[in-house]
Amino acid sequence: MKNTAPKHGIRRAALMAAFGALAAITSARPSLGLPEGKLAEDFSGIAMLDYGATSGFWNIEDRVAEAARVANTEVARPISFGDGSDGELKTSDGYAFNTDTHPNGYDFTLIDITGGAITVAGSHPLVIRSLTTVNITPAILVSGSVGAAGVGGGAGAAAAATTQAAGGAGGVAAGAGAAGKKQDGTADTNGSGGDGTPVAASGADFDTAIKFVSGSGGGGGDGGGGTGGGGGAAGGSIRIVAAGNISVGAITASGGAGGAGVGGGGDGGGGAGGNVWLQTLKTLSTSSDPAVAGGGGALAGALRGDSISADRPAWAVGAGNYNTDKVPGNRTYVVQSKAYDLGTVNAAFVQNPSVEKTLYGGQVTVEYAASADGAAFSDFAENIFSLGNKGYRYLKFRITIKTGGADDVSPRVRSIVVPYQDLDFKLAGGCMCGSIDANGMKPRMRDHIAAAASGLSWGLFCLVAFLIARYGLVRTERRPDDRTFPA
Repeated sequence: MKNTAPKHGIRRAALMAAFGALAAITSARPSLGLPEGKLAEDFSGIAMLDYGATSGFWNIEDRVAEAARVANTEVARPISFGDGSDGELKTSDGYAFNTDTHPNGYDFTLIDITGGAITVAGSHPLVIRSLTTVNITPAILVSGSVGAAGVGGGAGAAAAATTQAAGGAGGVAAGAGAAGKKQDGTADTNGSGGDGTPVAASGADFDTAIKFVSGSGGGGGDGGGGTGGGGGAAGGSIRIVAAGNISVGAITASGGAGGAGVGGGGDGGGGAGGNVWLQTLKTLSTSSDPAVAGGGGALAGALRGDSISADRPAWAVGAGNYNTDKVPGNRTYVVQSKAYDLGTVNAAFVQNPSVEKTLYGGQVTVEYAASADGAAFSDFAENIFSLGNKGYRYLKFRITIKTGGADDVSPRVRSIVVPYQDLDFKLAGGCMCGSIDANGMKPRMRDHIAAAASGLSWGLFCLVAFLIARYGLVRTERRPDDRTFPA
């Protein structure tokens, strides 16, 4: 009798193996560790500051993002600390400032000049900004020189550095002396022997003038029966701004005296005193009072010192000097970052970002925008989860700061931490095995093990699926053999 009992063969075993592999994949996938990373910004450097999109202040001195700073809580008195593009200045060998090569001022991240000589050249006001502190030990001199004596008509004193306010030449015989020059090199209205006039005579002029300017040079003396003396040059102008402490040595920006007339000629007029303006969000100290006296009988220039109210020198106390520790109420500012490269192909955001902030009665909102290529970005969204699993690699943030109803300390953000994962887990082409692409991130060891196990399971599933597709899934019987058995 022939054996005709049905058997299931390898196809049924293959089916069971396929379902087993799929079950293994399904059970393993939820626990599969994905490469993790985090974006962490503590505002200690400016590399990621989007300066052009920021109206607030990325304060690397205090390591916070906050409202733009002003003097006396007045929007009309803004304080700019620059963009730090001139880097860090630390030297014991002095420094040569040139205002013609930096007509809009210097933008340092830190200034520390502890020795050597400081020289100043150029015809523009000297403006020095620092994102942190300023410490300058050597003296800074931008005083006007004295007019020449009236020998053949005394020459007017040449303009000091930081200004074009030269003295006027003395007259010859009955000729009148020339007028002194203003900051821009044009003639002043002072007549023969007239003293130069200061421009920045009060604190308001510092903020509202088109430029921070000095006064004018003195007029040349009238020739009379002899020759007039030359006018003295005006003192120059210096402004130093820092988010941190300012400590400087002697600053001299006095006007030069007029030259003496000869043979009955008139004396030249004195140059106006220059201007010195120091601003900090912290403490202000000078080794001596800045000198801005006028030359001869000319009027003195102006001094202004803005700092926190509790600590400033005597010369910076009183009208025309302002506090810098508070910001105006009911104002809105933005601090925006550049794009951070997360090193992923498909970022996922599975936790709320951590934002450390102090409100001081105001409000802070943080929004995020993402991009696949670092150029075309999504709209900013407060809900970061909406940006996940969309093929994004780059992320930037925008902080909106609204100050409180009254003048007070600015709301501040001290840090932003954004955890993320890489979801670059691909299933394509039917049997394309999945992959985890860390792109430079650092997966944990258990993540590598889980990824390997998942890969093996997918490989087995793909193999069995191929066999089923190739040979079909049917119940089969073995062909009867030719052997017979005795009855």
